[in-house]
Amino acid sequence: MPLTVARTLAEQGMARTLEAESDAWLERALSALQEFSGLAGWQEFTIEAFRAWYLGRGLPGPHSHKCWGALTGVASRKGLIRHTGKFVRAVSPKTHAHWVPLWTAA
Repeated sequence: MPLTVARTLAEQGMARTLEAESDAWLERALSALQEFSGLAGWQEFTIEAFRAWYLGRGLPGPHSHKCWGALTGVASRKGLIRHTGKFVRAVSPKTHAHWVPLWTAA
């Protein structure tokens, strides 16, 4: 499958995921991400680290774990975060140590 087709399908899937999520959750998560990215010690971070911080504060999670990836795209497009060009191994057992991007506040 050509990369452009795969990218289009991924973007369509993320859009459908967010359509099924409440606007309130998305706005709360974007606000929390902006707060998190400004904290000392988090100049570079993974969304996995943000997710752990967010849920650790007792904030409600999304209806689907897929919303975290979609949230990242929205935050990037809004200029809240930007990709550093670096990748690290994920630490969550469910991610099987695959490579994930490092982000920073924009």
